[in-house]
Amino acid sequence: MKYAIAAGHEATARAAEEMLLQGGNAADAAIAAAFASWVAEPLMTSAGGGGFAAIHLPNGKQFFLDFFVQTPREKRAWQEVDIRPLDIHFGDTTETFYIGAGTTAVPGFIDGLFTLHHRYASLPMQELVRPACELAREGVKLNPFQIYCISLLDQMLSQSETGRSLFYRQKQILSPEQPLRMSRMCNFFDNLAREGRDFFYLGEPAQKLVQLQKENGGQIKTQDMAGYRSRTRHPLHLQHRGLNITTFPPPNMGGPLLTLLLHRMHHRPPPPQPSHSPTHARWLFEALRGISRLKHDRQALYQALQNTSLWGNTTHISILDHKGMAISLTSSNGEGCGLFIPDTDIQLNNMMGEPALLPEGLHSWQNDERLPSMMCPTLVCLPSGKLHSALGSAGAGRIPFAIAQVIHFMLDYPTPLVKAVNAARTYLHRGLFELEKGFEMVHPDDFPEVNLRPWSKKSLYFGGVNAVAIENNRFIAAADARREGVALFAKLN
Repeated sequence: MKYAIAAGHEATARAAEEMLLQGGNAADAAIAAAFASWVAEPLMTSAGGGGFAAIHLPNGKQFFLDFFVQTPREKRAWQEVDIRPLDIHFGDTTETFYIGAGTTAVPGFIDGLFTLHHRYASLPMQELVRPACELAREGVKLNPFQIYCISLLDQMLSQSETGRSLFYRQKQILSPEQPLRMSRMCNFFDNLAREGRDFFYLGEPAQKLVQLQKENGGQIKTQDMAGYRSRTRHPLHLQHRGLNITTFPPPNMGGPLLTLLLHRMHHRPPPPQPSHSPTHARWLFEALRGISRLKHDRQALYQALQNTSLWGNTTHISILDHKGMAISLTSSNGEGCGLFIPDTDIQLNNMMGEPALLPEGLHSWQNDERLPSMMCPTLVCLPSGKLHSALGSAGAGRIPFAIAQVIHFMLDYPTPLVKAVNAARTYLHRGLFELEKGFEMVHPDDFPEVNLRPWSKKSLYFGGVNAVAIENNRFIAAADARREGVALFAKLN
């Protein structure tokens, strides 16, 4: 049986693999992997967050599912809500996010997984939660990247009783030998599989979430939880280098940015040889110029998209099954708001505290709307409709730029998937051109119009692309080493 899986942690990938080996399809594998990621990657994703999934069926049809977080129906006055800054140091740069109950939007992940299950899965939900429940009960050893993430968020996690009980032992961050156990989440999984999605949105977890929000300066109420629904989106389409690329449309922001960037690359002169040379850095700079500023102005972004005649912490899972069904699923909990739903070990998101999603300022969101997002799971297909690759990325505001550059390396040089995913990347924003380690002999004098920042090493700052592809009739998976992702694939016929 041939299959390919790329995920952010080995336990996440193994949960997907187990479902495929039991005869499940890519939807079953993606659901099981998503559940497992809540335990194995608890600072990247959570039942308290949301995301997007791009589904490619064996017959070539595609469906795009939006289960990202929703703003509450009523906004409390600024002085009544709890919103606090949190500085995160990425090594060569620092970003400020905001946490507290007032930054939490209505979670959509659980509704999304049940919608995915209802439409495309073949195995019962009780079977799909089993690997995650076993991880929660028996414990999972976190990899160095996950432990590093705890250290990044230490200021927040160490202030929470639940955070301390989960991620610390004797006031020290978990070591690789100390398994993370989330026993209360195992009970949650059992009830969720037995009672269905309404258990979370109408039952005891919803009641506890609403009470937690009320007592701590949050804004989510009972009607917000009860009213949440996933949505099917009509994707953006782009022809690029002879292939058909589809990704998420507005109100998502990552998909339009990715589309505009690939459109610009497509209509520029061919990139110079070799890659990562000073002339290649200039070629990328010219492609990126002016694009990143659009992420701060949604209306300008959508207008630019129309003019072309095209219309936090995060993790990504890409899966391709033996029948040709593929799923590209990106989810996020932001950095987490610092509050956990009682008796579940589920941390709530801080999406309304993500500056990249609120370019007009904190507390500028509109009532009862999907928050914009940079997450944009993407499908690349041959003219025949057969899948070429499925990919997505973590990395906050850098997500569409990371995906575009992986596609660029795959198609313009060309580069095998594994090398393309891990090739050094760039990012241009607000007069700063950042070059990840791997660009050679680029000098500040080569870019007098901006400040040049060469990075001393590869960094999670530049994203975390996980991808699957078909290369020479072989199923290939590639996981981003920046975030210690894991790729699994079988070469058997």
